[in-house]
Amino acid sequence: VMLDGELAHEFELMDNRFAITPTFRIQAGTQHYYSAYFGRVTGHKQTKKDREIVADANKLKLLAYELDVPLTAQIAHWTFTATPAYAIPVNPSTLTIGANTYTEHISNTFYINIDVIYHLPVGKREKERKHV
Repeated sequence: VMLDGELAHEFELMDNRFAITPTFRIQAGTQHYYSAYFGRVTGHKQTKKDREIVADANKLKLLAYELDVPLTAQIAHWTFTATPAYAIPVNPSTLTIGANTYTEHISNTFYINIDVIYHLPVGKREKERKHV
């Protein structure tokens, strides 16, 4: 189970050709998928005795906060988006693999997503774009 909530506001500039959307996002969920992932990656076959690789995998927890600012430009049939983001993870997982127990090391991360989209000039959408 994953829950994702966000608070955002879009500011449009230059006849809606440019947009800036500051966003605050909060993510929560269970880590059951994490338990299955680690079992698959490590090759550790779970037995009834060591059923959970991730402690409290079914418990709903806050996972991360994220701040991002998507910057979008629309030029003719093209849309360019750059999204710088800063992720702040919380609640590291505790993993038990066999007799060993590990606590996940988590740290804040800055990253940028870049998107380039070409809109095919087909039908009604083409007529709408001609006025831009």
